[in-house]
Amino acid sequence: MSPAESHRTKEISMDEIFLKRIKDYVLKNISSEEFSFESLSSEIAYSRSQINRKLKKITGKSLSVFVREIRLEEALRLLKANAGTASDIAYLTGFGSPAYFNKCFHNYFGITPGEVRKQDILKARPFTKVEKAKAFISTNAWKIISIISLVVIIGLVLVNVIIKIEKNSDISRLEKTFAVLPFENFSANENNSYLGNAIANEISVQLVNIKEFQVRSFTSCLNYKGSNKPSMPQIGFELNANFILEGTIELKDQEVTINVQLIQAENDKHLWAKEYDGEWSKIHKIRANIAIDVANEVEILLSQEEIDLIETRPTENLQAYEYYMRGNDFYSRSYEGRDWNLAERNYQKAIELDQDFALAYIKLAITHISIYWFGHDYSQDRLNKCKKAIDAAFDLDPDIAEGYLALGLYYYYGFYDYSKALKQFEIALGYDSDNSECIYYKGCVCRRMGEFRKSLELMENALSIDPRNHSIAINLAMNCLYYNEYNKALKYCDLSINLNPEFAPSYWLKAKVFLKWEGNITKARESLDEAIFALDLFEYSYLVELLFNLNIYEDHLVEALNLLDKSRFEVFSHPDFYYPKEMLYAKIYDIMDLDKSDYYYEQAQTLLENKILQNPNDPRYYISLGICYATMGYKNEAIETGYKALDLWPISKDPISGVVAIESLALIYTMVGESELALERLDYLLSNPGFLSAKLLQLDPQWKALWKLPEFQELISKHTVNY
Repeated sequence: MSPAESHRTKEISMDEIFLKRIKDYVLKNISSEEFSFESLSSEIAYSRSQINRKLKKITGKSLSVFVREIRLEEALRLLKANAGTASDIAYLTGFGSPAYFNKCFHNYFGITPGEVRKQDILKARPFTKVEKAKAFISTNAWKIISIISLVVIIGLVLVNVIIKIEKNSDISRLEKTFAVLPFENFSANENNSYLGNAIANEISVQLVNIKEFQVRSFTSCLNYKGSNKPSMPQIGFELNANFILEGTIELKDQEVTINVQLIQAENDKHLWAKEYDGEWSKIHKIRANIAIDVANEVEILLSQEEIDLIETRPTENLQAYEYYMRGNDFYSRSYEGRDWNLAERNYQKAIELDQDFALAYIKLAITHISIYWFGHDYSQDRLNKCKKAIDAAFDLDPDIAEGYLALGLYYYYGFYDYSKALKQFEIALGYDSDNSECIYYKGCVCRRMGEFRKSLELMENALSIDPRNHSIAINLAMNCLYYNEYNKALKYCDLSINLNPEFAPSYWLKAKVFLKWEGNITKARESLDEAIFALDLFEYSYLVELLFNLNIYEDHLVEALNLLDKSRFEVFSHPDFYYPKEMLYAKIYDIMDLDKSDYYYEQAQTLLENKILQNPNDPRYYISLGICYATMGYKNEAIETGYKALDLWPISKDPISGVVAIESLALIYTMVGESELALERLDYLLSNPGFLSAKLLQLDPQWKALWKLPEFQELISKHTVNY
């Protein structure tokens, strides 16, 4: 034997061992609820993608197909051995439903499971004497057998009818509340890493079109990604969902395979499973079929209008659709500008490829207004881009429900026009009364209107519909903090952290709760320390700025300087503030009473004046510039600039950001020696909802000029409350 032949024989032998190990494990666990591709992967020490590649090379089949065929071969053996009914054997061999088993069996063998027993597998042979003696009886036996068979058949039909009635009754009694969990993505190409979330989200959107369905927000469902998720009954309880849809997706060489299974949450009962194969270009048809099949399985008769909505394609351009889904993935990752900029880029590419893609315009508009509101680009140009995208979407589809949500955000975020915003949100709710996003934004608008209790009620309603949404949880925490309900604020902060440990604002707000409530720097630091386990604290400028202030409160000025030296940020920003790095250096040197502070304040002043020339509508620039002027002795300029910020953030229009402008004006008055005017404004701030507290005033050395005044001590005594 040549070396080449020897190698080939060895390779064949190793391949056979590999296939046998898979087959043995599948057969051993064929009816076990614990069986999964992950457990198989662990057992044979290959990753899922490695198994797929190796199987494709040896057999030309994917893992899911190979395992299904093992199950079918075993089912055939059991049927021939009369091991049970076809339904029994379907479950014994790991199929989710008899209907799906029958279809797979027929596709593979060309006959149904029931036809297996009809095949004559006995060869004819001569009768023995005993058999001849029984011949007479045998000639009439067919009549007896026919009668018995008829009775058995009737019995089986009745049993099946009873089972089906019980099943239908079981399903029909349940409210049609659904949750679609993120799909496992088995695509090898890293460029397709977004697909698991994207396809699940798209199917969730399709199910919303069914009037009898209440579909839980995909934002909540995102928390149940991966293999470490809780049990189905627990997920159903947490999401308040009776039915859970989960699945897998694999895209390879423009061929897609999607496996879906429907589960009754309360008892983890697998109601239905199906595999959808096809060309990637047919993905719209596949996702529509999934939604329609789910409705059929839970006995919902769809109207033609619902079917038309489900089968509506957002775009005929497949590449545009891919960019759109990537945009959705980036937008949902965080509140950070880097993610939203990537979302914007992908939506733009989708629109370039299909200028009739209405949904892409809406998502682009929401991205623009989010970038504006959260301070990443607080410019008129950004507002104009948002409105242009909304108008383009409505020109294409005047009835696009998502457009009213986007228009509501445009009026709310862009102009503080609360009545117009609420009107648009109400129109959107007319399309879907359980739209938690619209209810949540109504709560946000009410908060800006000063209606804090109504805001709290709306947000709690939104959270009951979308119970795993960390954004709603953290905004509830903010409401509670404004109203000095500290224990509730901490509860919602912790909920937000548990729901999404990588959501940085939760840690920031939790630290703020301890500072306002108790002036407790230690607990505030511990809150930031929590973040270290889930994210890089130094990737978020507002977390670094807070840590900087904690060092100042404790008079750890060298540590504060070192923190600035190590930080990569040139600007520390948040929707409520904008501090150039030079301004923070100046703040430390000013506390140290060093001449360096003047140099850095001048540098910060120049930077801020240039920013105002570029964008005169951002109140945060005026707040910081006013503080620079005050510190440098430009009293009139400082006060004038402070009032300019208040004009842009008037308390009458915005009691949330308005208190930030009033606090900055109080600080400017303190710095220029107008203590009486400063104390008047501090008394107003401490008497109304906001972030400031008596404890905080005694921590921050910026207020040091007031500390020894009797009026200040009276103010602190008046507003110190023991909780």
